[in-house]
Amino acid sequence: MRRSPTASRRAILQRIPYKLVLGVGVEAARPALSVYCDNRAESRLELTRDGQTAILVYERTAKSFVLVHTEVPPALRGHRLGEALVKAGVEAARAEG
Repeated sequence: MRRSPTASRRAILQRIPYKLVLGVGVEAARPALSVYCDNRAESRLELTRDGQTAILVYERTAKSFVLVHTEVPPALRGHRLGEALVKAGVEAARAEG
């Protein structure tokens, strides 16, 4: 039996102990060990943890929201932060239509 996209997203967010802060799609707050923010001036989503920042670079136009690439510092690798950023980017794109 397939789970709904909302149930799948909730399941993923429950495994990630971070608070999603994009102004859209905010789930129940989990301990804010890290915070996502949309840095529109730099065209990227940022997640800061332990003083280091992982990023998802995007290109936003009136008709599209293109996810270009992620960069995760070596000390933060293996914690699925890149995946979390991509999911946040997809959700931001959906919210903007």
